[in-house]
Amino acid sequence: MAAPIGIGALEAMDRPKLLTLWQELFGEPAPKMLSRTFLRRFIAFELQARRHGGLPRQVKTALAKGADQTPRTVSPALKPGGRLLREWNGVTHVVDVTGGG
Repeated sequence: MAAPIGIGALEAMDRPKLLTLWQELFGEPAPKMLSRTFLRRFIAFELQARRHGGLPRQVKTALAKGADQTPRTVSPALKPGGRLLREWNGVTHVVDVTGGG
């Protein structure tokens, strides 16, 4: 990247420019289905993190501790036969809770 990009400049970028910037920042193509809004937010976070030294040490430590724990497969509040519904971007997503999680 030649010159630092200001966070405000992201708002005016079209999708191809955001994808190019993502490639420059992360060294790999952006995931295919990311919206322009999400691309802007993710890139803005990364630019700020790089400018200001990233996450505080305490946050990194807490994240590392969480990553070392074995994830639970099913929340105790979710019982087999339950159904979770969530609408996102006009699409309804359905998750059925089974005996195996």
